[in-house]
Amino acid sequence: MKKTKQFKVTSITLGVLLLASIFFSITLYFSTVSKQEVIERIELLTISLEHLYNANHTISIGEIEEIKVLKAKAGAPPMNYNVALNMKNRDQILYSWLDDRKSGVTHNAN
Repeated sequence: MKKTKQFKVTSITLGVLLLASIFFSITLYFSTVSKQEVIERIELLTISLEHLYNANHTISIGEIEEIKVLKAKAGAPPMNYNVALNMKNRDQILYSWLDDRKSGVTHNAN
């Protein structure tokens, strides 16, 4: 009787520890992934705005309605991110990386 009770207590304790460690691992993984996503977004946003400022002085700040960083559901980082400049005249300019080494940005005007 005593060994059965001790076995149950040990099993429950180990089960709780296993669940706690799985939960902690998942939390740590998603925390790391979300930090990396933020870094990827900031890099593309910064480079895109530098490119916009340096290459095209014909767009004034007053013409831009909003700037968004978009993440595609498909693709691998960093190629699955775009920066969208939505203009007040309903045009949109999309910036994305040229390649996965982040050697530069390209833009498409819609």
